[in-house]
Amino acid sequence: MTDHTINMVAATAVAAPLTLSVVTPVYNRQDVMHTSLRSSLQLVQSGIATELVVVDDGSTDHSVLEIETQYADFISSGQLKLITLQKNGGVSAAKNAGAAAASGDWIIFMDSDDWFVAGAVQQMLMQIRQHQDCAVLFFRCQDQLKAELIGRPMTAQLLTIRQMINNGTPGECLPVVKRSSILRHPYPAELRGSEGLSYLAMLNSGQTIFLSELIVREYQDSAENRLSSPTGLRKRSPYLVRHNLRLLRYWKFATVATLAGWCLRIGYYSFWSLQQFLQRHLVR
Repeated sequence: MTDHTINMVAATAVAAPLTLSVVTPVYNRQDVMHTSLRSSLQLVQSGIATELVVVDDGSTDHSVLEIETQYADFISSGQLKLITLQKNGGVSAAKNAGAAAASGDWIIFMDSDDWFVAGAVQQMLMQIRQHQDCAVLFFRCQDQLKAELIGRPMTAQLLTIRQMINNGTPGECLPVVKRSSILRHPYPAELRGSEGLSYLAMLNSGQTIFLSELIVREYQDSAENRLSSPTGLRKRSPYLVRHNLRLLRYWKFATVATLAGWCLRIGYYSFWSLQQFLQRHLVR
């Protein structure tokens, strides 16, 4: 292959079209979702993203009505696609539905109370172009109130399945996922969370994941309704027992300390699951 041919191939790869869809699940968020939605719509209006897909996960407040009235022009133009689920299925089911309805080659999963860091999106787009062979790119987040990086600093790198199993990501990250990969390895909706299991399945199948140093998302780190809050974890105990049991299939990549942690968590969440069972069925 001549130098001219190599340059032509490289130029074609850089110029290849890249389509992005932002997917935002919403559940009873009528009072807090607008900053997030407007931030995502700015990406659509600027041509960086193709669309914003909002998935209402069976809200019982006026979230759907708010979206239909305040963003009617965006809906009619196709810039905002509203998907309404009749029954609340959890955030993972909502994200899967959004990915299925999206038209972009890549999915940016944005929460309904977070927004994009001003000035970082163009750099994010460049990094996605540079790593189009990856299944997932994780971008860093900063605390909305403190304007500080969430988690420990780490250099940009490809994450191995051993790293993901034993160390996870360094704090909360914004996932940008290739649509074909998430359709092949959807989030486990039956666990109402546990999205890391999908990322492990991608890595186990030979796909790659890139961790960026770039801070892209303003994250509401103190929200008590997060799945990762202590209250949220206790409520999800039955699902977390199953989550940790599923992790055991990757035992050969885990350290002794990681295996011990899985076993301890299985016991801990089993205790809380039993507590919930007794409260539901024995307490009068």
